Amino acid sequence: MQLLVRPGDHGFLGGVAVVQPGTVSANRAVQDALDLEADWHSLNGLEYAVRELVEVAVRALSPAINSPLAAIGVLDRLGAALCSLAGRTLLTGIIQRAGHTVLVIPAASTTGC
Repeated sequence: MQLLVRPGDHGFLGGVAVVQPGTVSANRAVQDALDLEADWHSLNGLEYAVRELVEVAVRALSPAINSPLAAIGVLDRLGAALCSLAGRTLLTGIIQRAGHTVLVIPAASTTGC
């Protein structure tokens, strides 16, 4: 079974999120494990939280707001987050059981793709 979306990705009503469905019980287990929300929030994943912080920094530097201290605060928080992530390995998105791949989930990468 393969998920086509990552945590925090936006989906459309009726859109395809899973391909290569398994048994009925496997499909039910995947549906029970998914948390579908109408709105995004920082609990949707790391990438969303970073995007939200970057948006705050960009708005802080806009001519209408012009708050460099707010932008510097965002940079400080992003820097602290990167320091805490240094040395950690990103998940591959491949879930295996007994040596067999049972689920493939698009994983976050350093390129954001």
